[in-house]
Amino acid sequence: MFEALVRKFRTWWGQKAPLQRQQGLWWHTTPSWADVVGMPVPQLLAQLHSPVCQLVKANQARRIYRLLAGREVVYLKESRIVGWRGWLRECLRLPKGRLEFEHALRLQQLGIPTIEPLAWGCESLWWPGTSYFLSRGLPHAVALGEFLIHTFVQYSPLRQARWRRQLAVCLGELFARLHEYGVIHNDLHPGNLLLDLSDEHHPRVLLIDLHNIQFRGVPLSWPVSRANLVLLNRWFQLRACRTDRLRFWRAYCQGRRSWAPLSDTEKQRRIAELEAVTLRSNQRLWSARQRRYARPNRHCQRVTYADCCGLALREVPVEVVQKWMQMADAWIAQARNSPKPIGTTPSAFPKHEGVIRLLKDSPQGTILAVRWNHEGSSGEVVIKCVPRRRWYEPLQHWLRCSAVWRSWFQGFALLNRGLPTPRPLAIWHRYHRGLPTESYLVTEYLPDAVPLQQRPDLVKLDALAIMLRLLHDRGLSHRDLKGDNILVTKQGEPVLIDLVGVRCLRSVSVRRRVKDLMRLNVSFLWHPQVRLSQRLRFLLWYGSYHPSLWPMGFHRKVEWKKWWKWIRQKSLEKLKHWKRCQRYYGTYSFC
Repeated sequence: MFEALVRKFRTWWGQKAPLQRQQGLWWHTTPSWADVVGMPVPQLLAQLHSPVCQLVKANQARRIYRLLAGREVVYLKESRIVGWRGWLRECLRLPKGRLEFEHALRLQQLGIPTIEPLAWGCESLWWPGTSYFLSRGLPHAVALGEFLIHTFVQYSPLRQARWRRQLAVCLGELFARLHEYGVIHNDLHPGNLLLDLSDEHHPRVLLIDLHNIQFRGVPLSWPVSRANLVLLNRWFQLRACRTDRLRFWRAYCQGRRSWAPLSDTEKQRRIAELEAVTLRSNQRLWSARQRRYARPNRHCQRVTYADCCGLALREVPVEVVQKWMQMADAWIAQARNSPKPIGTTPSAFPKHEGVIRLLKDSPQGTILAVRWNHEGSSGEVVIKCVPRRRWYEPLQHWLRCSAVWRSWFQGFALLNRGLPTPRPLAIWHRYHRGLPTESYLVTEYLPDAVPLQQRPDLVKLDALAIMLRLLHDRGLSHRDLKGDNILVTKQGEPVLIDLVGVRCLRSVSVRRRVKDLMRLNVSFLWHPQVRLSQRLRFLLWYGSYHPSLWPMGFHRKVEWKKWWKWIRQKSLEKLKHWKRCQRYYGTYSFC
């Protein structure tokens, strides 16, 4: 904070940059402005109100526009002040547009690839206000996160392998150079990295969003470097394999010239430390993100209709959610009275709004699939209604979250951890005299997905084992893990549903892991398509996924047999409990 304040005072009383006032704004341009743009700044900004201008990104804090200056593409970043804290922060530092402009020039001097700055502007030289930053566009550049999520998955396996090697080495060399020059980027994630695709065999990664950069002037120490690498590794730890992360680390170590005296043992210790610190950082991030879905903000919006009140995602139109609130009870009554439609997929539905299919109807709740249309867009959603079963349940909702609220929160908890589940779209309660009664949850509908209990032969057994292992390793436990609560897509991938029994924990103990696996095992005891060998392969895949739960070598067999016996014992105890509660039926054979 004090460093930013001193820097601002130096700009006031030190050597000032030449500024020009044009149409109420102060502007500073680089010498290359005339060669690249060739027109005054106000003439370029006049495109903001023309069809040529393209809005790239918009939120409360910033807007990014794509403008045309002849054959060149210019990007305008408009940074706004949000709230009183943002206003006070702007009093203690330079405008964001100027910071990004000066940081880009300094990175270019150090030879670090970044965008080319052209100009910066502000409303006032003394008071906080909106600032602007103009940069030169790259015709073949795309955000790294967008490339990895949308473009990379469409490549062939051979092309994907080549890109993984190139990107890992390119990122490792870039951040090694950054840290050798003492540069810290405090907002590292793939969205703030540009990938230049002009040469596919030699891709370049460029830094953007440069206002929050620090220059130390000396090579960074290991604790500082580790804290900066953790910001980037949080995203890749959930999506990149260990081989690619190791390839990145080797390129990073090779580029750190100050690390030349380090031994291989020290480098291995540091990468293990980096992975452990990243996992703890991800756990803190997941806990912090869960609170954003509890109130209206830039992610969620409050929706009310008659005696219904709830939340919905910003991307879902309010009119659509209000239609769901209005018609939910009518759809449930219609689904109960109408005959079951032929077919189990949405392709059997007529293509008009309101077509429903009853998926489940029990005293615990009703689940139905509904097709909706709104302004030319359509889709299928799943609506789950949980009725009030006891008189004291409305009072319980004041003391703890209801079942649909737990499903709402845990759905986002799984998605933030990279685990497959239908995305929640909306949630609401129906109120009577100020007390909540019926509860409703709306999620995405997965076409052509069937419960694992019906078709266990469709699932990829290794994918199911790895998904449950990641569920436990990332601090989640499912107390109602059974075949009916796991869907299988047509590609054989498992998807978790009915998340009322999911719990977020700091770490999942061995005892809780065994209980979760026992519940899944009991649900398939009488299934004719599940063999004993498949259960064994499932357990071996679960325990062998890195980091392995069992030591390699001779003791490995002893350890997995110990888990096998634990699951068998817990399964027998569950069956005895069901028999005492008169829930035991049929015959079974186990081990």
